[in-house]
Amino acid sequence: MDLKNIEFIEKNKPAIDEDIHLVNNQIKGILPDVYKEFLKITNGAVLNGYVFYSTKEMIEMYKCHDFSNNMPEYISIGNDNGDWELVIKATKDATLCGFLDAGSIGISDPDEWFDFRLWINEGCKMFEEDDNSDLGKVYIIKLPKEKLKFLAETKRIFFLNISTGLLYKKVNTLPYVIMEDIYISKADTYIEQTSFPECYEFRND
Repeated sequence: MDLKNIEFIEKNKPAIDEDIHLVNNQIKGILPDVYKEFLKITNGAVLNGYVFYSTKEMIEMYKCHDFSNNMPEYISIGNDNGDWELVIKATKDATLCGFLDAGSIGISDPDEWFDFRLWINEGCKMFEEDDNSDLGKVYIIKLPKEKLKFLAETKRIFFLNISTGLLYKKVNTLPYVIMEDIYISKADTYIEQTSFPECYEFRND
């Protein structure tokens, strides 16, 4: 797994063997080698808007979604920063993973499976949807009274790699683009998480 040229939005210290042993002791199965390799680089991360769980978070989500009963052959290793969990088989040689609506855990399987290592090496590119007309940009179109809180929240939810001070200056001229080449479904997921949804707008211009 080659991550030297990948820009992480958030990166942690590498996991140690004790962290990985703790996960294996808590799940039915075993942590796949491919994700162990990732954890040895960073114990949890945020990359291109996707969240990858640390060893502690994996255990928490395993219990939260009751994987031991609902989907005992699988484990969740991340999410799409929304309601879709990234699941992979809890076997040593597993490499294929897929996104599954959290409400469908134990009911259905992911519609699409892909190779985790290849996807990571390519920078976790967002998957193309059938209708490219849904591709567009997210704009800040107005500012609330709580401007500093708004900007801090915007940076966190939209994973903006920009200082709050610079963002403060940029939004003096509106509308201001904060995300490009994003599908409306993903944009809506981000906007719905904010405290000020009326301040954002998706445009496929």
